[in-house]
Amino acid sequence: MKKNYNQLTDKDRHQLELLISQGTNKTQIAKILEKNRTTIHRELQRGCTFKGKYLSEMTIRKRKEDRLKQRRKRKANNPIINEYEDAEKLAKIVKIR
Repeated sequence: MKKNYNQLTDKDRHQLELLISQGTNKTQIAKILEKNRTTIHRELQRGCTFKGKYLSEMTIRKRKEDRLKQRRKRKANNPIINEYEDAEKLAKIVKIR
């Protein structure tokens, strides 16, 4: 049977920050948010600052930046545009060298 994995939403992250600040443990947070305990643990590892606090806004911003980096540039269906883009890349390479 295939498992369904859900990512934490922005609302979940804000709720997580509030629960952590109240001293709620990870297992209880997982039950409240209806997520796996491991998901909560990993989120806390990713979103902790150097002082050990979890900041939901920082985590949300970083997640959005990471998503933008992951998007790959797709080639256009128009061969003229593709030639232009290839020429631009070539020009950048020649400038570098």
